[in-house]
Amino acid sequence: MGKFDRTRLLLGDKIDLLNDSKVALFGVGGVGGFTAEALVRSGIGNLTIFDGDKISESTLLLKFHL
Repeated sequence: MGKFDRTRLLLGDKIDLLNDSKVALFGVGGVGGFTAEALVRSGIGNLTIFDGDKISESTLLLKFHL
């Protein structure tokens, strides 16, 4: 089974629209982090993330828990 087969079952051929989409996400805090993950898992082709927070070990551990 391919990584986007379940999404294809839901959307049919419209999944190609997701792959061709460009999304900008502003803020990757508590909600934004989960949103970014959901967009990537759904098959968005291009995701640009903007976040004005300063990078530190504590923010990396909270935001990117993969």
